[in-house]
Amino acid sequence: MRRPLAKLLLFFVAFVGLTGMFLYKLKYEQMKSIVDGAGLEAVDRYLHANYLLPTHSANYVESSFGFPPVSWKSISQHFVFSAFLCQPSDAQPSETREFCALGFGPDVEPVFGCSVWFDLGKEILSVPGTFSFSSDATESTSSLMYEFRCSVTNLKSFHRHPYMFVLKTTDSEDKILIPVYKPGKPSSTTSSVLCVYPDFVGYEWKWMIEFFTYHNIIGFTDIIAYDSGINFGFLEKMKKVIKLSKGTLKSLSVIRWDFPSNDPASSVLVEKDCIQRSFGASNLTVILNWNQYFVPSKDKNINALVTSLGDIMPFKTRMPTKRCCTDAIDDRRSGKTWPLILKKTLCIPNKEPGFVYIHPSPGSELSSDNSDLADLLTYSQCQGLALSEIVPVFSMWKYSSDIRSNDVLQMWEKSDIFSITSS
Repeated sequence: MRRPLAKLLLFFVAFVGLTGMFLYKLKYEQMKSIVDGAGLEAVDRYLHANYLLPTHSANYVESSFGFPPVSWKSISQHFVFSAFLCQPSDAQPSETREFCALGFGPDVEPVFGCSVWFDLGKEILSVPGTFSFSSDATESTSSLMYEFRCSVTNLKSFHRHPYMFVLKTTDSEDKILIPVYKPGKPSSTTSSVLCVYPDFVGYEWKWMIEFFTYHNIIGFTDIIAYDSGINFGFLEKMKKVIKLSKGTLKSLSVIRWDFPSNDPASSVLVEKDCIQRSFGASNLTVILNWNQYFVPSKDKNINALVTSLGDIMPFKTRMPTKRCCTDAIDDRRSGKTWPLILKKTLCIPNKEPGFVYIHPSPGSELSSDNSDLADLLTYSQCQGLALSEIVPVFSMWKYSSDIRSNDVLQMWEKSDIFSITSS
């Protein structure tokens, strides 16, 4: 009896082994064909589709406005941050492209040579170009904002993927390479982008959660956060929250803002960079600080606001602003644990700038029309200010129930994502 059982067991082991080898061979050939045909990105997509359990919303777009990573670089007396394909003019030949890089520096004429690298798949091709520049004054008395340009001609069909914007001094002793922005796929056909100035104050994370909660409710689809380094941990956690969120917010792109000085040009350069990134991908772009809130005047959400404007030309307009006093008494209808934006309803007119861009374009002109489409509320202390014009503002109360029940705020209060032990 033992000999037949031993043979049967041996046969079973051999069968399992051969079956495993066959399946391994089949999977190997399948993976090999993917690698040979489409590269490692296809392998990554294949693995996520077939083996990794989805842990976030299928609509989430990873850093759609923040690739590739950039940082401030210096050349001669000037500094350069980011590079883009310039908006083409009607008179520009199809085989000519112009690339723009944003920077700042002293009122000294920059004299550089330039070239653009193109990714050809298996190699990089450098194409020399013609250098030019334009400059604009800022609030700073010591520096100007610059747009450095490199125009390349005689381009062919294979020059599809610009890779690096290269500037060099005339003696070629100094050279910098700036990655050219690669537009991501818009998170939706009705994208609205919210850019956030870098935090140099150190806002409380709970306030920042309320900022995400509110702007998620009113319909923003993408946030571009410029990070001075203070909030890197918080922003990484927020990416996890957005992945799990059921709201309109689909992407959070974090851009490191290591601005090399305390120059007032910093804010203007953030605005320019934001508009370049959202150009062609957003119906509406707003640029705020972490303690500021965009409040549509007549409509309850962004989509309704944009729809009400109809098919109009790109423009930017200055919003009326108010400062809501965080050191004033709480609204008597609010609960003790309610978000700050529902508790602080005593506000005074404010002169802080606030801009909204409709169908944003690098060349958008400032318009006085449609300036009443939204209000900008800034939450900060009012101590020392003249309070004779203080008035109650209840704009936020139409969102009260949505804010208090929103899943982003719920995750802050209940999820372990913000636990000290979470990674």
